[in-house]
Amino acid sequence: MRVIWSWRRRCVSPNRCYYVPTVPNAVTFFRLILLPVVVASVLTGQLVIGVIAGLLMGASDFFDGYLARKGRSETRVGSVADKIVDRAVIISALAALVVKTWIPLWILTIVVARDFALLVFSLTTGRRASGRASLIGKSATGCMLAFFPIYLAARLLACHPMYALALVLGTLGVGLSVYSALEGMLTGRYTAHPRDEPGRLGCACPVRFCLKNH
Repeated sequence: MRVIWSWRRRCVSPNRCYYVPTVPNAVTFFRLILLPVVVASVLTGQLVIGVIAGLLMGASDFFDGYLARKGRSETRVGSVADKIVDRAVIISALAALVVKTWIPLWILTIVVARDFALLVFSLTTGRRASGRASLIGKSATGCMLAFFPIYLAARLLACHPMYALALVLGTLGVGLSVYSALEGMLTGRYTAHPRDEPGRLGCACPVRFCLKNH
């Protein structure tokens, strides 16, 4: 059976194209569906559910990229969706921990300020991140996604070594995230919007439909 690995561009005429949702993007949006489960589990104290959902989110973050690379069909749609979902997951989960007063507010403030600074930079300069995420950015996201289930498990089991590991991962995640943003803005990794092949990295076409002469 043939498996479609990423958003595929289908053209019914030279100037009329649409996009078909596929496996890696389904995995990405599965992570988004798990987000309210993690938040609700933290707020209600259902830590076992939170640990399981957190582990699934971390695994899905790895597998959506792996499947897209395996199918050699990484696209702008998938790349942007993955980044947006990652930031939504990280900020929402941190906010839930702040509400429970399990982590200090300044951690969430740094993460939100970092994303806000990138948004302002993009809007004022007309530039955005080009191509794939940097290794530092991926490492930051990985650390933060690993932090959540480990931290919840540490509270559930009252395990001090797990607390220490979660602290290290959280600190690394926040630090690398800020460094990645600064490095991208200062070294030119954020570039002017390219006009690449529609449906590939840099495409300005809408996700579902494109009415554009090529």
